[in-house]
Amino acid sequence: MEKIELFKKYGFSEYEAKIYLALLKNHPLNGNNISLQSGVPSAKVYQNLPRLLEKGYIYLLNDGKQKSKKFYVPLPWEKLLTTLERSHKQDMESIEEHLKQIETKTENEWSKLYHIEGYDASIEMFQQLIEQTEQTILFSGWNKELMKTFTEIDSANKRGVSVVSILFDDTSESEIPWKHFQHHKGEFTNARHLGELVAVFDSKKAFILNAEDPAHGIISNHAALVNIAENYIRHDIYINRILPEFENILAEKYGRNLEKLITDF
Repeated sequence: MEKIELFKKYGFSEYEAKIYLALLKNHPLNGNNISLQSGVPSAKVYQNLPRLLEKGYIYLLNDGKQKSKKFYVPLPWEKLLTTLERSHKQDMESIEEHLKQIETKTENEWSKLYHIEGYDASIEMFQQLIEQTEQTILFSGWNKELMKTFTEIDSANKRGVSVVSILFDDTSESEIPWKHFQHHKGEFTNARHLGELVAVFDSKKAFILNAEDPAHGIISNHAALVNIAENYIRHDIYINRILPEFENILAEKYGRNLEKLITDF
């Protein structure tokens, strides 16, 4: 059975299947490039993209400009199979064999600032970035996002990636196997950092998530942004390593929640 027919059996239209497979081979792509690589007429591409977005089979990226072109990335094929398997039990092995043959050519040069719309899509992209990391991960955020990506981070740590993290709240994981730090807790922590996640991969690529509604993420390998993000995390760790050692002295001068320092400007 042809792979397109298999996709149609599990709810894809012919055009949707061709668009998804084109994105799986090469992404991110805009609508015109999807048409060129999939053979789907341009008008049909733009008719089917909203349907694929609604189903969660692709995600939308843009560079933050109001009239900029939109770019699309696919749901990883492993996660697509998991989604389909919940409602369909047959022919999974056949689809998997077809998808394994596709050589993914992910665009790794995020030279622009790309926006990812939505919380789930942002977490999916964060997981992919972790899996692609070769040397270092610096991570600053909250336990909720740590738990959603713990498997990927732990796997990176086990394969030799140097992982360093700092959390604004307590983690439900009793033992974190990589170098981990706790942020100072106070009434200003939530106000200043609520929904914030910042991560840097191999000192070359930065990922920033705003988990508050409307949730969105950004990715860039722009040297200036990466440097600022990396320094932000490092300096936050430096300060929060010092605070416990001089807590009483600092509390006497700046208040128990450091309010005289934090609200100074």
